[in-house]
Amino acid sequence: MLTPQGEGQWLLPGLCAEDRWDPNKKVNLQSIKSVWLNKYQKEKSVHPKVNVVIEKSPPNMMRIEELAGLFESYSMLANNRDPYANCSSRLFRYHDEKDINSERRLDILVDLAESWIVRSKRIRDLVRKHDIPVLTYEKFCENPALLIEMVPFPDGVAETVILDAQVKVKDYKLQSISNQNERQIACLTATDIERLNEVLEPHRDLLSFFGYGLR
Repeated sequence: MLTPQGEGQWLLPGLCAEDRWDPNKKVNLQSIKSVWLNKYQKEKSVHPKVNVVIEKSPPNMMRIEELAGLFESYSMLANNRDPYANCSSRLFRYHDEKDINSERRLDILVDLAESWIVRSKRIRDLVRKHDIPVLTYEKFCENPALLIEMVPFPDGVAETVILDAQVKVKDYKLQSISNQNERQIACLTATDIERLNEVLEPHRDLLSFFGYGLR
């Protein structure tokens, strides 16, 4: 990976600026290619067997077609997560519930749900346009081997993937891949769920596209 988190956006100040989610943001594609390839060559000089690079910067979905066009060989895999679990995870990760009142908490959840909708629409459009395989968070946790089935890795690469590895996620301790949805959704109140339903209900078809539904 180009960075420990696999997000190449952080190697270029312009690519990770505050407007990184703007679909009309102008980026220097040749600069991106130069920086990424330079980092790849440095990694390869230390680990000669490396021949696949993973890039998973979420905002880059807004310009993924332009970025993919920079390289001769690439594969894309779409990912999404249950919106309730996604909103809960982001609420408690980026906000201290002790410092926000109930009204502010609901406003934050509405913003997070609307963000999920915008990004999920973008993913759906890309999936339909480019016939990109979809591997949701839930399906991956259930069967990590699906990753190997869906991504056309070069010969010999799939055999190096350790499916039962202990992984470091965010600031949690090392652990096996597991579905954290129910634990995180349990942190939402009935009022939280009701407000999220109000935002998500008009987009039932979008939820259904990824295998989700209202709660």
